[in-house]
This record gives sequence, C-alpha cells and structure tokens, in this order.
Amino acid sequence: MLCACAAGQRAFRHEAHLSAAKGACIPCHGANPAMPRFAALSDCEACHPRAGGPAEAGRYRPGPPVLPDSYEDVLFSHGSHAGAGMTCAACHGEKGAPVFPTMSDCTVCHNREGGPTACRSCHRKFPGN
Repeated sequence: MLCACAAGQRAFRHEAHLSAAKGACIPCHGANPAMPRFAALSDCEACHPRAGGPAEAGRYRPGPPVLPDSYEDVLFSHGSHAGAGMTCAACHGEKGAPVFPTMSDCTVCHNREGGPTACRSCHRKFPGN
C-alpha cells in the first residue's frame, strides 16, 4: 500500500494503472529514476479529468505516501542505485503491486555487486546502536 485514493478505497491499485501505462513508472513517478517522485493530483487528472472538478474534489486526490514502519531508519539513495544502472523493477518487482525490498534482498545484491555491507551504511539505528 502506498496511498489511498478514491473515497472508500483502502489502497492505490498499481495493477490496474500499470496495465494501462504498459508497465511504465514515468507517467506518475517522473522520468528521473534517480529521484522518483510521489504522484500528484495533476498526474491523476491526466487520465481522470473529473478528478479536478469541484464535485469530485476528494475522489481521486492521492493521500500521503505510506512506507512500512520498518523502513523509517533506513538510509537509501535512489540516485546511486539508478546511477549503477538498476531498474525500478530490480527492487520493486515487475508489473503489479510494488514491493519494498527486504534487508535480505539488499544484502544479496550488495554482496554480489560489491555494495557497502556495513550496518551504518544503510541504517540510522540498528540493534546495539
């Protein structure tokens, strides 16, 4: 779950939007994978013109982004990963509901690719800190 949208809807449905966008992240998250942005109401209005009308004001308004609590102390740079040639799908999965990588996912890749593996390189806090 990344954001709530239409009234009564619990979570944004990436599956439906990715099939309409043919799997592209760019229409909603921008063209720069080093600095992806959260979708704005104007992004919704590009395909849902009613979203901006007064009668529909709250219907398509994106809610605040929600990251899992376990990520609050994680240090992460999309820029360094995009600069290394990684795609969004490498960490967030292919079409469908986006996933957040686990520490195990990151560790496997960092070990394979020579990325930093010291706890402090990715965590603000950790056990014993």
